[in-house]
Amino acid sequence: MGIRPALHPTVVRGKTCLPSACFSMTRSEKQNFCKVLSRVKVPDGYSSNISRCVKVKNHKIYGLKSHDCHILMQQLLPLAIRRTLPKKVSSVLVELSKFFRELCTKVGSVEEYGKLKAQIAITLRHLERIFPPSFFDIMVHLPIHLADEAKVAGPVQYRWMYPIERFRIKDIDIRSKTQNSGVVVTAKTSSFASSKDKNPIVGDVSYFGNVVDVVELDYYGGRKVALFKCDWIDINSNRGTKKDELGFTLVNPSCLLKTEEPFILASQAIQVFYVEDPVETDWHAVVFTKPRDLYDMDEVANVGDLLMEDNTTNLQQFMDNEDDVRDNVPEIMLNSPVNIIDVGAENNESDDEDDDEYDN
Repeated sequence: MGIRPALHPTVVRGKTCLPSACFSMTRSEKQNFCKVLSRVKVPDGYSSNISRCVKVKNHKIYGLKSHDCHILMQQLLPLAIRRTLPKKVSSVLVELSKFFRELCTKVGSVEEYGKLKAQIAITLRHLERIFPPSFFDIMVHLPIHLADEAKVAGPVQYRWMYPIERFRIKDIDIRSKTQNSGVVVTAKTSSFASSKDKNPIVGDVSYFGNVVDVVELDYYGGRKVALFKCDWIDINSNRGTKKDELGFTLVNPSCLLKTEEPFILASQAIQVFYVEDPVETDWHAVVFTKPRDLYDMDEVANVGDLLMEDNTTNLQQFMDNEDDVRDNVPEIMLNSPVNIIDVGAENNESDDEDDDEYDN
């Protein structure tokens, strides 16, 4: 059956004991997985209310629409598994979600789709090292052909609806089932090594926050300019923002930046939404969105410009450093013992018989 030796069943006191594989979850991990999905608040038009489809106590998800499955696979699954599964498993599933996000971008080139086809082959190989052979039916191997379809038919994104950008203030989000106040703005900022540094380094810095008020400036001639007043999160490392091992950007909304310039132009704002961490509840993962009417018409197609930041992971490091068996997950005990056959020994005997026949 191709089962690894560490996962072979053993007989303990007349009962068959099945070790828990690395992709198994404890009861608390299943609850954390479902809690992330049940508490998520997405922007208007982003998806249906997925939280209604999640039953935390029963550890079940049902009633998803087809577009909800796209959102779950591309965006929400990595956020739910990052705190529930070992890095060996979660890193591979994050890479799988990354493949679907890149495949569904609005702009792509033949060269980039070729890279995606090569990358998904590596990802599927890592999946084969984790999950049992029975998991790999025809549907699991279909992604290897999706990049070729995109070469012929164009970007996959245009085959279903995507969100229309809409902003609201934070107070409305608190009472609503959706979340529309999250913003990020990228600014050129000078970084100094010390107070005596006369050669600052200028670079792009991302500021995350929430819209708390919308101000409209009226000028003569009917000209109007919209401004967003925001609560900005402290960008100091490990205080207000940080990155985890899987590359997710995390922010702490309770650590605000003290600034006398809380306003930005509405045209400068990029919408994001925040998903609460199930373990460190003060921290929230950042998920990037794109308005439906925005097109990235660069000279070179940027497939890496994702709805969520690129989560670069060292897959080989996680694959080599973790075991195939989870010690903290209870083993499965069967009341009746199962006849355990040493397949390796049988294969050796059959090989010896074949050799004898060949010699004769």
